[in-house]
Amino acid sequence: MDDPPDPPDASGVGDRPDSWCSRRTVLSAGLAAAGLRAPVVGSVEQGEPRATVHVTCYAGPTPLYARLRDGPSGLGSPWTSAHEAGMAAVADGLDQIESHARETGRDWFSVAVDRGPSLGSPLAAASPIDAAAPVERVYDGFREAIGAGLDERRCHLLCWWGPFDHRIGYGRTVPGDGRVGRGDRPAALAIANVGATEGWDGRAVTRNVAIHEALHAFLSPAVVETVIDGLCDHGLGTVREPDPGVREVSPMATTYAGGGAGERGPAGLLADGLMGSNGGGTRWAGRGCVAPDAVREEGEKAGAGPTESDVTWRHSTRLTVETREAVCRYAERTLR
Repeated sequence: MDDPPDPPDASGVGDRPDSWCSRRTVLSAGLAAAGLRAPVVGSVEQGEPRATVHVTCYAGPTPLYARLRDGPSGLGSPWTSAHEAGMAAVADGLDQIESHARETGRDWFSVAVDRGPSLGSPLAAASPIDAAAPVERVYDGFREAIGAGLDERRCHLLCWWGPFDHRIGYGRTVPGDGRVGRGDRPAALAIANVGATEGWDGRAVTRNVAIHEALHAFLSPAVVETVIDGLCDHGLGTVREPDPGVREVSPMATTYAGGGAGERGPAGLLADGLMGSNGGGTRWAGRGCVAPDAVREEGEKAGAGPTESDVTWRHSTRLTVETREAVCRYAERTLR
């Protein structure tokens, strides 16, 4: 009788070639190459704290003309195709982060996206006059509408329709309620101005801004600094040049690809916007933090293309590994 076969290799790799390695190993090596410290790999023990990055999306007051963009069927709801695109983009972004968490051994991490009730008057009409009202009214009305939801650790994302609302711009977090688990209340409030992105730039910018504003609620300077050389979360984004003359902007770099508003002041910003000379792929520039080298260009061909006037700008919902890693670290520090 022949001798019994040798038992399987205790390492579990059996007859796999020496060059074989897991996706987790590949990603850990990639994190190291990017200058990021790889997290400790492990699984969730029973009773171990978990963390959920949860975003609830709401449609604010949506004027009839905005609903009619979707045809007669749009009259029945303030939730237009623009709102739907924003929410779908947020779900896509969180799915990317959840995949990153799984691949880096964070089995305690999960995500959730859902739709909340519509907020505001169903017969609202946006006009330039709206911009004259104190922006605090919007914030206070948002807080009042959320009510008890402010006691839940999640981001409440209001999809606003204000194409002329310079106070909110393309979007922002609400002062005092900008980060989940870090303010006076567990919840965070953020606004994505889909009326502005749709009116001035288009659907691709709408998607990226929705992701951008939702993720602000799960990022902090202290966490960002552990991932990149800087405190500004916009520095987690990138501008790539995948082909000559094409520049692709990731969500956290959207509206900052041209360097942000900087010191241009209201008159300069207005002139740049009306003339379309922001230079970053959007009509209007972001007014938040930005470091001189925060929004990096990546790729072999980055920065090697034609002059600014000949560039074609694109916006991609694909998050950078730095963005995904930073959200995971925030969840580990704050939400567990």
